[in-house]
Amino acid sequence: MPWSPSSVTWSVPSIRRPPIRRSPARWCGTPSISPSPNSTPTATSSPAALFLLALLAAAPVPRAFLTPALLTDATGHRATAAELDAALAVLHQYGLINTPATPPTGSGAGQALTVGQVVLHPLVHEVIALTAPPGTDHATCHTALGTHLTRTVRDTTSAGQAGWPTARLLAPHLPPLLHRTPHVDFTTIRDLLTNLADTLQDAGATAEEHPLRQCVLDAETHRLGPDHPDTLASRSNLATALHVLGRHQEAADLHQQTLTDYERVLGPDHPHTLTSRNNLAAARAAVARTQRWRLPWQRSRL
Repeated sequence: MPWSPSSVTWSVPSIRRPPIRRSPARWCGTPSISPSPNSTPTATSSPAALFLLALLAAAPVPRAFLTPALLTDATGHRATAAELDAALAVLHQYGLINTPATPPTGSGAGQALTVGQVVLHPLVHEVIALTAPPGTDHATCHTALGTHLTRTVRDTTSAGQAGWPTARLLAPHLPPLLHRTPHVDFTTIRDLLTNLADTLQDAGATAEEHPLRQCVLDAETHRLGPDHPDTLASRSNLATALHVLGRHQEAADLHQQTLTDYERVLGPDHPHTLTSRNNLAAARAAVARTQRWRLPWQRSRL
């Protein structure tokens, strides 16, 4: 009988598949991260430091801002510099934070300045912000962050050019502080943001300055009213930042609005009104220069 495949009996060994785990994994539930009653100071400080980072904006944080005093004020337990360093090392070991090398930043005086930073991954940031360590008091943490942010910004703005790199990193973390500020402290925190924006303007960091100017203007419009002199000054500052960013038409429109309000509120001959009129002229001149360099079909779309 000739051979054929159908005459052969094939034996296929059975394959046992490993069981699939369908319950969610505790991605940070290691003894070094999750504190227990017998935890070491490092194990206790690690989740606290991680949670404080998650309460800030999803942006790099100056390493110098993370101090033992901040951790002590937020947790109520005395922390040392060695414990904080060890806690951050543990978080870095498990890939929860990163400490990238910061390239030198020109200070404008022939020097190269560097500033250490700590970066929390955006996904980790969102998860940790919703999972506070046991016994954590949110109000205490926010108060500690606000107090130390205020102190750090004041030190940074008074440091001159040496504070420019730190000012860039601090900028994204200030707007939430203004939103949480009670009315009685509004002027103090508003001035803090304005001073930091002025420092960023001096540093040529208009991209970081612009959100602060917008935040201050929105807050003043809401709390002081659109015609308050402080609101008008902040609107002028925002228009100037737009002008530096090359958004000349937006700057001209905002300067026009500011000038109209200055003339109505302060009068046509007030020094602020005259300055606003000069700013509008400069913005319109920039718009005209931009239009001259555009092709005819581009100009027709403006």
